[in-house]
Amino acid sequence: EIRMKHKMGHWVYLLDSGQIVEYDKDRMPLIAMGVHLDITESKILQLKLEARERLLSQIMENTKDIIYKMDLKGNLTFLSNAWEVLLGYSLEESIGTSVESYIHPEDKKLLLEFLDKVKYSRDHESLSDYRFKRADGTYCVFETNASPILENGEITGIAGVARDISIFIKKQQEIEFLSYRDQLTKLFNRHYLEKVRDEVKAEKNHPLGIITMDVNDLKLVNDTYGHDEGDRLLVKVSDIFRHVFPADSLIFRMGGDEFMVVLPLIEEEILKQMKERLEE
Repeated sequence: EIRMKHKMGHWVYLLDSGQIVEYDKDRMPLIAMGVHLDITESKILQLKLEARERLLSQIMENTKDIIYKMDLKGNLTFLSNAWEVLLGYSLEESIGTSVESYIHPEDKKLLLEFLDKVKYSRDHESLSDYRFKRADGTYCVFETNASPILENGEITGIAGVARDISIFIKKQQEIEFLSYRDQLTKLFNRHYLEKVRDEVKAEKNHPLGIITMDVNDLKLVNDTYGHDEGDRLLVKVSDIFRHVFPADSLIFRMGGDEFMVVLPLIEEEILKQMKERLEE
């Protein structure tokens, strides 16, 4: 292949082939015959394809999401570099293994159902909130989008992109914690009571115990010693509640000096004992 300058000033790609047909008396080439074939169109197409392949390779090598392919049995056949970066497994040891072996036991059924859905629906599907096991034994939360790989109308595998959403989930949990917790005492607040009211009242929690309380003389403490001392009193009272009531109880700060404790599946006699212990 060679490039030659066209008479119009642009360059063209030529495929040059030929042979020497006559030599001089010193056996030096004298006459050659050959053909110059214009391959500009096909060469430009080839260069575009090569550029596209380089671009796709760069994307797969540098993207923070895992690009993957697997066969119909769930065995991994391709993984981008993000697999090694996010999970800690080498690509060499992972290719050919089952994706199921990296999934949290509680999420395996969810993932297998998702893969079946992709195969049988022959459509793009998505799944969120399933856990991958890292090489160090810890887990991270992922979401994925996947589509079937079709060859001659037959599904031969699944390809998709998986994204680590652990940080997003953590921030979401932090926001939820702040929205349902009293900022001072870290007990549940009135908003959380509204959220779980129907669930708490369900028959499965009967007999249900409810204790309401307030802190005596909080206003006097605030007026005499300052609000900082009043806040310390509320925190100390909250710690006492945590110590007295069982772990499955729901302790609410309703506002100001008012508190409520909800105790599922508790007998009246035990409830009275807790009240007496609290008064002590």
